[in-house]
Amino acid sequence: MPYLLRLALPDRPGSLGEVAGALGAVGVDILALDVVEHADGRAVDEMVLHVPDGLMPDSAVSACCSVPGVSVEFVTPYPVGAPLSRDLEVVEQMTAEPTRAEHLLAEAVPDLFRLAWGVVLRSRAGVAEVEHASTGAPGDGSVPTPWLPLSQAERVELDPSTAPPGWSGVLAAAAPLAGRDRSLVIGRYGGPAVLASEVARLGYLASLASTLATTTSGRSGPIGAASAQGLDHVVLTAADVERSVRWYVQVLGMQAVTFGQGRRAVQLGSSKINLHPGDGSMAAPVARHVQVGSGDLCVVVPGPVADVLAHLTALRVPVEVGPVRRTGARGPMTSVYVRDPDGNLVELGCYGP
Repeated sequence: MPYLLRLALPDRPGSLGEVAGALGAVGVDILALDVVEHADGRAVDEMVLHVPDGLMPDSAVSACCSVPGVSVEFVTPYPVGAPLSRDLEVVEQMTAEPTRAEHLLAEAVPDLFRLAWGVVLRSRAGVAEVEHASTGAPGDGSVPTPWLPLSQAERVELDPSTAPPGWSGVLAAAAPLAGRDRSLVIGRYGGPAVLASEVARLGYLASLASTLATTTSGRSGPIGAASAQGLDHVVLTAADVERSVRWYVQVLGMQAVTFGQGRRAVQLGSSKINLHPGDGSMAAPVARHVQVGSGDLCVVVPGPVADVLAHLTALRVPVEVGPVRRTGARGPMTSVYVRDPDGNLVELGCYGP
């Protein structure tokens, strides 16, 4: 029978091999492995194990714990054929029903994070009511929410003296949703604690769900065919167009584009930056106050931020400000600010570490 086991072990060469050997010695096979977290010389892994009929899962736990420095956080039956991570499947569901994205995520988090439940809370005056809940979540009731408003996903503590029935003894984390006083809360009874990597993953999924929900439901009126669907391009005025093209290609990896009658731009995915010469030679219409160096834009980079800084240093691109925490269109991010050759402020935002 398949079981899912989470264990913590020393983050050193050979430790996982020792665990595999100990499991094999008692007849347990590893079917799949997922590295959950690395921190402070420790690693947290999740394994899907095949435990033969007649053998208790406790045998797998004892085998793991026989390896020095290894501890088991939990072991639980695992559905045959279930993936270690269903994030992509849940994202597809949210995309198909964007107005329900936040509620769909609350329903999915018990399976995604192997925990007890997920709820969407709406807070007023420091006390929240359950807006939507997954199966197995505590019943309705007022929940003290001193952690709101949230700027990013984080672990939260529930005061046992004020927690309503069903919330006592819960290890929880919360992530902000659309609206200052709304959050998605996930909970485990008794443990294991919510890992930092799980908090970061929760924050990303919650941010995506909120973006989907607000993009489709937050319009102010029935503007129909004129409803904005995305940003196609922006225009920057450059003192030397070719110099600017080279900078965006070399520093940010954009693609140089020539279009129209020799006009120049740099492509970024499905969007682009058109570069107009600053000598007034562009045909109308143009912005009312054309000025070199007046632009201010943000591009998303994959990170990590340390690698971004190393890249900028190698190219001798001075950092104006950063790294600093900022809030982008998808939620909290870490940003580094630089200037292009014309002095335009370019923010490099990273939603990852």
